[in-house]
Amino acid sequence: MKVNLLLFSLFCVFIEPAFAFVYGGSNLGYLGYPEPRCYVPYNGDNWQKQEYVRCINDYVENAQNDIKRIREKAEDAVEKAKQNLIYTY
Repeated sequence: MKVNLLLFSLFCVFIEPAFAFVYGGSNLGYLGYPEPRCYVPYNGDNWQKQEYVRCINDYVENAQNDIKRIREKAEDAVEKAKQNLIYTY
């Protein structure tokens, strides 16, 4: 019994990536992937330029989070399909 508990504990520690969760914002919408909603500064105001760069950086970071979420779902689908095939045949 103790050996089973030890093996189960080790198994839980090493399968951590299988239960990964993506934290952070998202750009995903119902009507496709949106364009960034960042306003291009027309005057030479440094604050507006910094705000524009921050907005673009947030958009890119959210896009990277969305890519991770999509990859997770695809990997989950493949794993579920493999499991279904194992138990079906």
